[in-house]
Amino acid sequence: MHQLSRIKKQNPHNQAPNRSMVTDMRSIVGLVLLLGLSWGFALFAWGPLYLPFVYLFSIFNSLQGFFLFVFHCAVKENVRRQWRIYLCCGKLRLLENQDWSRT
Repeated sequence: MHQLSRIKKQNPHNQAPNRSMVTDMRSIVGLVLLLGLSWGFALFAWGPLYLPFVYLFSIFNSLQGFFLFVFHCAVKENVRRQWRIYLCCGKLRLLENQDWSRT
């Protein structure tokens, strides 16, 4: 959090005006959980829990890229709209000339 605030002070014109401290904290907690969870399994893999924790470590570590994609790309509204334009068909498909591209 200290590094994030220091970067913001050095480059204030690069920040979005509606980004708050709560948004930054949510992002940091999400990344710590996402990246630290799998290594937590590796850290506590000993004794009778060695094999299940090694399996959990392997599963979560291999899915990190997918989770990062979902949490940081798929939840954005403009990315979802692009998917609906180019990948969906039928009632879910959006037309290319809708007004979202002007924003």
